[in-house]
Order: sequence, then structure tokens, then C-alpha cells
Amino acid sequence: MRGNIDRSIPNWVLASILICTLLVMMISLLQLVPAARKREAVLDILTSVENLTRVKTGCINCAVYERCTDEREILYIEQWRSKEELYRHIRSNLYLRVLAAMELAMRVPDLRFHEVSEPTGMELIRSLRIQGAK
Repeated sequence: MRGNIDRSIPNWVLASILICTLLVMMISLLQLVPAARKREAVLDILTSVENLTRVKTGCINCAVYERCTDEREILYIEQWRSKEELYRHIRSNLYLRVLAAMELAMRVPDLRFHEVSEPTGMELIRSLRIQGAK
């Protein structure tokens, strides 16, 4: 079936479909609770990584957050334009610092990678609220 393209579909539509299937935004979420007296070290490490990561090609956002609960959890988030750019970052020497911060956790950190193919915002809330009102 190779080479059988439906010529009735405009090229710009085919290109849009191809781009949408190739570009999957990636979000990395790391949640950890530092071991006793390691909190400042973890924050220093992740803040240094954040500052250097934000300027990397493909990085949309990078941030460090602290939860003000008894456990004092730290949340480190990276948002990447594509899987390939995230993977390149994970293979970099800079990412070794993230791994070092994870070693300073009180227990096994929760690290998750999320593929986002259809980001949405307020339009989702509007559509659901309108549906719910019917």
C-alpha cells in the first residue's frame, strides 16, 4: 500500500496530520521528599538544573515547587516540545544532577513522564460546563 495517498485530501491537511502525529509534548514530573537535612541541597541542585534547562532547545518550561506540608515535598516539572528533546536532555550530563537530587530523597521518588498529544485549556472547561448545564 506504500505510496497510495488520497489525492482528494489537500496537501496542507495531510501535512497538519503528519505534524500532529509526530509532535507529542512531554511533561516530566518528579515528586520527592528529601532526607533529613538534605532539603537545601536538593533545592540547590534542582534550582541549578532548572536555570540551565529553561534555555535548552525544546524546553517549554521548567520549575521547582515546594509543598508546605509536614513532609515538605518538592515537585520538579519539565515540559518539552517533543519526546526526542526530552530524551536528549535525559541523556545529557546536566540530567545527572536530577538523578543526584533523587539520591537525596527519604524514600523512592515518584518520577513520571506524560505524553500530551492534544493539549487543551479553558475551551475544555467551557464545553464541559455547557454540556453539564443542559
